[in-house]
Amino acid sequence: MFTCYAKTIILGLALIVFYGISFLPLLLLRPYLQLDQFLVSALLWGVISLLSLPFFLRHIIRKIWFFKGKNE
Repeated sequence: MFTCYAKTIILGLALIVFYGISFLPLLLLRPYLQLDQFLVSALLWGVISLLSLPFFLRHIIRKIWFFKGKNE
């Protein structure tokens, strides 16, 4: 049971790191963008991140916390 918690925490942290890394290109382009362009880009990134988050979380939960039934 402890391993399930540990795997969930590790994969949750990996997911946060993944989202942070996916935001880096936008941050690197920040000096070359006007404020309105950057805000629209950041908003789009946020929407895409929020829409994809439930799918990643569902995948993590199914892979780690799915216990096969005992044919009851």
